[in-house]
Amino acid sequence: MVMGMLADRRVLIIALGELGRLVATRRGLLTLSGFGLIWAFILFYAVIPVTRWLARSVDSGLADLVLEPLGLRGIGGWSSPQLAVYWLVGLYLLPGFALMISADQTASDRARGTLRFQVLRVGRGTLYLGRFLGQCVIMVGLILATLASVMIIIAIQSPEDVVATLADAGLIALNLLVTVLPWLALMALCSALASSARRATLYAMVLWIVGAIVLGQLRDRLSPLPLFDHLLPGSEVAELRGLSDTALLALAGPPLAQCAVLLLLGWFVFRHRDL
Repeated sequence: MVMGMLADRRVLIIALGELGRLVATRRGLLTLSGFGLIWAFILFYAVIPVTRWLARSVDSGLADLVLEPLGLRGIGGWSSPQLAVYWLVGLYLLPGFALMISADQTASDRARGTLRFQVLRVGRGTLYLGRFLGQCVIMVGLILATLASVMIIIAIQSPEDVVATLADAGLIALNLLVTVLPWLALMALCSALASSARRATLYAMVLWIVGAIVLGQLRDRLSPLPLFDHLLPGSEVAELRGLSDTALLALAGPPLAQCAVLLLLGWFVFRHRDL
């Protein structure tokens, strides 16, 4: 059923419509502008200075001395310090931005009553999946744009390393997308529950906090189970930040499973909720 929807041309049209809605609305433009300013600040005042420090400290062993207690020794496995720092920044910045930008997948349209007219032309499943895929397209664009800015820095600082870093850049982009997918699916669920983007964001925060508390209590009362470490979106970040290269692929399963479960829950809510 899902594959049939993906093959539906209308899903692609709805997904591209999400991109158009982002760049054609005041809220979307303000969000993009805010992200651009934040990223420019991080790039010039965090990524570039830290990569210079890493480049100077690797040979002396100071980098390992500082990074190992933080669980970050594995970042030395990347082909350039710029990509290593970008990987760390992206793990924390992009999921937060995914929450902000994807909060209004269906909420405001339901509040205005426009969903009732839209589902007359396309099914609920097509609309729900198209909106989610549209957010995925937006996040892919942001990942590629931020990664491109880092590649420009690499080309300026060490042009001889550009070709060698291309494979790692692609791997980082893929894994960052996998990392943000559960957050996009969580917002699809919360947007189906809420009547505004603000409420959807609040619901997501409450659900995540309550889930973390419940899982913490279960860990204390029951014997530790590996399953408890992979139930919440973002639960793999602590492990991912210390890994590099193809070792990241070993942790791709839990985020994809989280995404599938949250999407199904959101679809159940969206299907049965009055529009």
